[in-house]
Amino acid sequence: MHYNNYNFLHVDGSDEAESVLQDNLSEFAASLLAAYDSGDLVAALEEGHTGWQKWVKGFGKSLKRKVS
Repeated sequence: MHYNNYNFLHVDGSDEAESVLQDNLSEFAASLLAAYDSGDLVAALEEGHTGWQKWVKGFGKSLKRKVS
């Protein structure tokens, strides 16, 4: 598995990495990169704190994750 030229396979055996990898890291990363590529993430950042909060909440809901 590679994201931004970082090889996650070499950390795959560690206990810390295992829980992250088992928690759909690839789905999260693909969704985050898609949001960046589409311009949604950049637009939210340009809106400031409120835009960022709204984007994070929507992103979490789209991945079916609890967002506080």
